[in-house]
This record gives sequence, C-alpha cells and structure tokens, in this order.
Amino acid sequence: MRNDVHTVDLLSTPTDTRIVIVMLRNLLIYLLFSALIASADNPFSSSQPDYPDYAAFSGLKWNNDQPSVLIDDTWGEFVSIHGVTAKEIITWCHQHIGVEDTEKRFREDLPVVLKLMGHEVPIKTTVQLRIDGKLVTQAITMTEEKRDQINRHPRKEALEKIPQSQQIAAFEDILQKRFAYLEANSADWQKNLSALKERKFFSDEELSFELNRIIALFVD
Repeated sequence: MRNDVHTVDLLSTPTDTRIVIVMLRNLLIYLLFSALIASADNPFSSSQPDYPDYAAFSGLKWNNDQPSVLIDDTWGEFVSIHGVTAKEIITWCHQHIGVEDTEKRFREDLPVVLKLMGHEVPIKTTVQLRIDGKLVTQAITMTEEKRDQINRHPRKEALEKIPQSQQIAAFEDILQKRFAYLEANSADWQKNLSALKERKFFSDEELSFELNRIIALFVD
C-alpha cells in the first residue's frame, strides 16, 4: 500500500497564509533553539552536586536586588556567607542561571549555588549581616527545617508588579529591535501603540489582550 506524503507548496499559497506559515515556522525554530541554549547555559538543567535540601536562613525578603534574611528571629541585610558576598552570589546567578531564576535559587538552592561557584561551604559556617547600620557576624547551621520555613515566606515575584507603562515600553522595544515582520505590511502599529500609552488598563490581562491585537495587525 502506498503512503501519500502531502507537503505545502509555499509559492502557490496565498501571500497572507504564507506569512503566517513562515512566522509559525520561525517561531518554532526560535523556541527550540532558545530551549537548547538555555539548557546548555543553565547549570541547573543537568544533575547537581549531591547536596541535602538545606537552607541557611529561616526567611528571605528583597529590596530590589538586596536580600534581607531571617536568623534566630532577627532580620538583617545579607552581606556574605562563608566570605562569599551577596553581590558575588547574585551576579553569578544572573550570569549563569538568569535574572528570573535568581530569587528561586537563592532561596531554595544556596548551598548548591555556592558549590557551583567553587566554594565548599560547610553545614556550620558564618554569615555577615547589616543590622541597624552595624556589621554583625553570626554562626549558623544550614538545615532542612530552615528550607521549609523559608519556602513559606512570600516570593519576591509575588510582591513585585511591573508598571504597565514599562510593559508597553518593553513591548515597543522588542518590536523595533527583534520583530522580523515589522515591515511585513502597512500596519500602522505605531498609531495603535501610541493610543495604548494614553489609556489606563484595569488589569494586565486587558493590556495583554490589546498588545496581542497589535501583533495581529501584521498577519491581517
């Protein structure tokens, strides 16, 4: 029995349909390569050092990129652990894991992060905190109980909200710098985007809907 293989002849396909097909194909390729690159660059995409699920602190909160931690019922601005500074840890996470995952790894996998950075940190060590402007050195023991406690604190991403004006500005920047089909037709996307800047949206979902309508202009 013969199996017929059906293929799409792009040259005989209507222009609008052809644009959609090419866009979908390019999007699929982009997503595939993005996933491969992220997997290759992210050390947490492969097996990790054999480390217990320990945490050094009982609580964690953020002021922009500065973490504060809870130790023995006392909050302090985190300065360093075992001589490794907060800035070093956060910079390494940004470079090797990604900004979006830094808080998660700092919260859940700090011992593993330190080991991947090349620091063998014992279970019993010291941290430096800044409390009321004074630098305090404190002995700690990393435990599973602390990891359970720290995971019960609100996540950084749950406390922060990106202003809608910044979302629109980021959307415009991506369109201008990365969108390959910006000139695919005569869509007056700039007029539509300018109109959005003057509006106030009640929710991010409503804003997202309007931004999707602008994307749709390129395939109409």
